[in-house]
Formats: sequence, C-alpha cells, structure tokens
Amino acid sequence: MRLIPKIALGVALAIAAVVVLLFTYSYLVSEPAVSATVEGNPPTFTLVGADEGQYLLVYVCCNPAAKSYDDETVVWKIEASGHPTKADDIGRITYGVVPAGFQQVDPADGHTPPALVANQRYEFLVRGYFTIAKGAFEIRDGKLNAL
Repeated sequence: MRLIPKIALGVALAIAAVVVLLFTYSYLVSEPAVSATVEGNPPTFTLVGADEGQYLLVYVCCNPAAKSYDDETVVWKIEASGHPTKADDIGRITYGVVPAGFQQVDPADGHTPPALVANQRYEFLVRGYFTIAKGAFEIRDGKLNAL
C-alpha cells in the first residue's frame, strides 16, 4: 500500500522538474542578447539589448589568437553595483567614465585607467546574465578602428 504514494510522489516530482526545465528554456530562448559596438576616441561603447549588463571589460590583447584575458592584461573593468541594468537602459559608456549604477574594479582604488596606446589591439567584453558581446579595436592616427 505504501508503494503507490511513493510512485505518485516520484511522478509528481518528475513532472515538476520537466515544467521547471521547460520554463527555464523558454525564458533563455526568449531573452534578447546583449550586443555592443565601439566608436570614437576616447572609445565609447554602445550597449543594446534586454539582457542585463553585469560588467564591461577592456583589455589588451597582445596575442590576437588568445581566447581570453588574464588580470595582467585588463586596462579597465567596471561592474554593476547592486542590481544590473538592462543594456538598452545603460546606453553608452565612455572609456574611463564610470556610469551611474556601476563601480570601477580595475584599476583599483578609483585610479584613472591608462591612456590607450596607438596601434595596440584592445578587446572588450560586455557580460550579461545570459549573453556575452565581444569586439576589438585599435587607435590609429588618432581615430578608433573597429577590428
């Protein structure tokens, strides 16, 4: 007699798990991605999308084949302080200017990020909850060239 309630409980838990997975999947599929472009000098990053921007990272990429960055190559990193804001609401971020709702992580202690060096490849990464936007640029003859 006790076997039937255990089976019923198992079936109910399995159905609940499937419902949760389907809900999560539908949310992830419908969540618009974050995208970012860069232009101008100093570089200005334009963020678009409904995903929430958690952080913006600008780093030197001395090896274009590198797939990631390390702490030694980061020149500027800001991250959301408190609850992140949707990329559409953040809009534009200028290199070295910390927007409302963000805090600077690198360089530490609020120091000004270094001036960007001409003819040096820089990459940027905008991390949302569900998506990542990446890009690269260099400053050549005083103008930004997106790569």
